[in-house]
Amino acid sequence: MNYHLEHHLFMFVPCWRLPAAHRALLATGREDEMELQPGYLAVLRLATSRVAGPTGRSGSRGPAQHI
Repeated sequence: MNYHLEHHLFMFVPCWRLPAAHRALLATGREDEMELQPGYLAVLRLATSRVAGPTGRSGSRGPAQHI
């Protein structure tokens, strides 16, 4: 999402250096700890989706997914 994580991790890095910061995070094996999405629509879908409730049944309306 336009290097949002990198912006918050490295607040004083100029915007044109955020792609390099992103590559550095990936090179250190942090990809599994990052939520990578192709764009705003995908992020909005995740943010507004519901996850399964405590029973794990599909169709149950659990808490909103926290990303």
